[in-house]
Amino acid sequence: MFRILLAATEGSAISPSADHAPTWVIFITSAVVAAIVSAIVSLIGHRVARENAKLAADITRQNAILAASLETTKKLSDSRQTWINHLREDMAEFVSLATNRNRAELLGVPPADDEFQKFTMVSARIQLRMNPNDPDYLKLLETMARCSNLQEPRDVGMAAREFVVTSQAILKREWDVLKTELKAINHLHG
Repeated sequence: MFRILLAATEGSAISPSADHAPTWVIFITSAVVAAIVSAIVSLIGHRVARENAKLAADITRQNAILAASLETTKKLSDSRQTWINHLREDMAEFVSLATNRNRAELLGVPPADDEFQKFTMVSARIQLRMNPNDPDYLKLLETMARCSNLQEPRDVGMAAREFVVTSQAILKREWDVLKTELKAINHLHG
């Protein structure tokens, strides 16, 4: 093969000289350099593709974690909103039942069994819905007891107002927690 290339070079217009390399050497050198450059580019491309695939997998995994976190936060916020609504309804019903019960007792009308049972159930639901670690929990229980045990309309009215004020503080604090959760959802979602 070397003889063929050499014979091809001898008949060409460019003759080998000390200043110029033979054409076949230039051709082979160019081919080798091109092959090396091609191999390097291929290796770099392969490495970049592998790194991109790894990065894409990491991003996909992080997005899945973020989506799960967002879904969990949304479910908790929905549950908290439902809990707040039920607690508010129970608190309002408690005040109404306590006031009506006291009024009936003052008029000498004993409360009906179903009214007493309803009053007891609403009272129990409030206590069960509340967190005993809430800073206003004991105050709430105290005002509930005062609403339940007093005979004077004025005393029941004062206890009912204290119950409402304490309930409002609890509901406001829980609403603020819910708003913070909703802001976090909007921040993560947006």
